[in-house]
Amino acid sequence: MKKELSVARSDLLDAKASYENQRYKWSTIQAYYAMFHAARALIYSRGYREKSHYCFSVAPRALFIEEGKLDSQIGRDFLNAMSLREAADYEAQFSREGAKAVIVSAERFMEKATAVLGLKE
Repeated sequence: MKKELSVARSDLLDAKASYENQRYKWSTIQAYYAMFHAARALIYSRGYREKSHYCFSVAPRALFIEEGKLDSQIGRDFLNAMSLREAADYEAQFSREGAKAVIVSAERFMEKATAVLGLKE
């Protein structure tokens, strides 16, 4: 779990640096992966392993949102980040606004995931 959160923090720092350098495609992708690794830490904490990115659209909701450990906005933010990452990665569609939105979501997601796991950031 701690390794995944460390990777998530690193990805978020890279996303912010890319954003500052106006590399919005990479910023979007890196911020999504910050969320991905934070979600992975959450899922690993319950003894599960993911099989695909799709699992991350289902597992956090089933394991944490429905139990009231995370709010439903976190789930919506994750799905939005996934969509923006796919558009940036596969369709070369990205924007400054989209990159910023994913960074903000990733910051919030990591804060909540760290709290749920009982770890300090």
